[in-house]
Amino acid sequence: MRGEDELTRAPGACAPKFATGTTDLVEARRLLEAENLAFVLVRRGSVIARGTSGGVDELLAAVDELGARARGASLADKVVGKAVALIVVSAGICAVDTPLASDAAVQVLKSHNIALRAASIVPQIMNRRGDAACPLEQLTRPFDEPGAAIAKLREFISRRRENPAV
Repeated sequence: MRGEDELTRAPGACAPKFATGTTDLVEARRLLEAENLAFVLVRRGSVIARGTSGGVDELLAAVDELGARARGASLADKVVGKAVALIVVSAGICAVDTPLASDAAVQVLKSHNIALRAASIVPQIMNRRGDAACPLEQLTRPFDEPGAAIAKLREFISRRRENPAV
């Protein structure tokens, strides 16, 4: 595990400032920690979505509901694996802050010019038991672009809702 203390900024990535002079990304991270949330989306100084469940399905539902309003937002999320990174790309989110990111997520975000601050970067996100790769990290492994990956994520989430043992 290695750390990244500074924001990794790809060319053209945004970090919008709002009236107080701080950035959306800093505010998102502050709220993530202060309110013990799973994720927070901030755009132009306002919280546009927050999640508490810690699942990718909640983030996907939030960006679906927001539509174009998610474009240009900043995301703070507890864990950013490749599935979250592909959702970020698809939604047009411009900056991400996380305590933990996977190598695959870092690669996706960098290749799409999305700023990232990750306290720790690991080879892969592990499942909740810690004995294998996260199922969503495995599911998204073959994808570099969000379109087909998001479709597979939706199928997986739907199957999991129908049969929680999946």
